[in-house]
Amino acid sequence: KEFPYDQQALHVLLASASYMATDVSDIGAKAFDKSDWTFLSHDLKVFSEEVGSLRKSRAQFQMHVLRDASPYMSSTIFPEIMIVVLSYTVFLFPVNPGFAMPRVSSAVIAFLSILTISTRTSAMLPEVRRGLVWMELFEVVCKMLLFIVIMLNILVETVFHSWQQPELAKQLVNELRVAFPLVAGLFCDAVRAALLLVTAVFILSVFLRSRTYASTQK
Repeated sequence: KEFPYDQQALHVLLASASYMATDVSDIGAKAFDKSDWTFLSHDLKVFSEEVGSLRKSRAQFQMHVLRDASPYMSSTIFPEIMIVVLSYTVFLFPVNPGFAMPRVSSAVIAFLSILTISTRTSAMLPEVRRGLVWMELFEVVCKMLLFIVIMLNILVETVFHSWQQPELAKQLVNELRVAFPLVAGLFCDAVRAALLLVTAVFILSVFLRSRTYASTQK
């Protein structure tokens, strides 16, 4: 569930094929060198098992390990955060016909980039699992933010070109420059439906203000 920040308890049953109980007394724990796991602690239980006339030594070795998330941070999480931040620059472009294509292409390319990274993340996870892990949920939120950026950008372009209300379009971009980072930061760790609700309320307010602008121009 918490991948890549998860901890695991590994149960290992140790046995000797040749030594008897009198020959084996103790087994020591070894650190996890050159791996993605950090050794935390261990528990060792030694017992004897009788098989016919043979009395063999057995040991149950339990290791508590912590996954090292730094490779995933550098290869997946940080790039996705950078993509979301770059998609925000869509609202920094001037609202005029000359910047229509850069605005749209920047948002769409960012969305396609994060889809490419998410396919690599899916390959890291087991095919059969119960529910979403932390990294999957993080990517879902990033995709939602990028999708909302695309929809809001289309809305601004519609207001500017189709509705012929450039002043309202410029006002919307100025509001989004401030509101989008705040809303994304507040709701990315909370309920995802809240992010969609805030976006829907903003779009509804645009339609209401559009009628107001249209009536004042008449």
